Amino acid sequence: MADDNKKVETKTPEPATQPVAPTAGTGKSSKKGLIIGIAAGAGVLLLIIIGVVLFFALTAVTKEDYRKGYDATNDTYSKLNASYNDLAQAASVSSTTTETQITNRSDDAKKTLEAYKSATAELADLKALRNADVKKQYDTYKKQSDDYIAYATEFIPSATVAFKAVVACEKIGSTSVSDADEFNKAIVPCEEALDGADEVKNSDFRGFVEAYKKNVSSVKAIVEKSRSIPATDFTQRLQLTRDLRATTTDLNKSLGDTRSNIQKALKDKNPKDSLSELRTQLRDLATK
Repeated sequence: MADDNKKVETKTPEPATQPVAPTAGTGKSSKKGLIIGIAAGAGVLLLIIIGVVLFFALTAVTKEDYRKGYDATNDTYSKLNASYNDLAQAASVSSTTTETQITNRSDDAKKTLEAYKSATAELADLKALRNADVKKQYDTYKKQSDDYIAYATEFIPSATVAFKAVVACEKIGSTSVSDADEFNKAIVPCEEALDGADEVKNSDFRGFVEAYKKNVSSVKAIVEKSRSIPATDFTQRLQLTRDLRATTTDLNKSLGDTRSNIQKALKDKNPKDSLSELRTQLRDLATK
């Protein structure tokens, strides 16, 4: 019975995992990390915003940019006019034109063409071209300008060679066809000059040289034939005179046609209209 009177002791079961007391400062570290993360994210966002602002600031086209573009195209327009006028002058020749004049005109045309090429090349760096509409008009002008420059580059030496041949052949007209030695002295340098002009690149001048050579050969044949005709045979001599006059007329017509074709080609190749539109566009954007 004594055992029955003893109190039974009960033990509280120990938990499988012992609770861990909070470590001092853990909550503060968590908050600090969060703050740093937010700050870093805000910094990146700020950098992105600054980058976007700088991008638009650097790429935005101002009125001053348009004004500079207008000034540049205005200068280019003046240089184009100078080049065109010198090319037109180089395409002109007459019976009184000298080789020195032809050379000087050629040199002037080369000089003003180079000045125009330089001015056109500088337009590619204009900040105003960041405007899509301006760039579109510039591209139209640039294509026409490239065609003009290519034509002029081929034109200048072709004109020089062809017209120097014409000047050499003009001396034939001042000789006496009855004097064989005098005529031959005039015809030989003419033929040599025309042979040297065979390789001209410009198609109009090349066609002109070929026609001129043919006519000069006709003149030579007529003169040689006249020497075998008796002085008393007025009928044949009159016919030869008419043939010679017709050949001379053909020569002048060939020269006139060439000049007309060249002037038309120069006019068609001139990019002044598209350049003028670009200039007006930039002026309007600079002043609106």
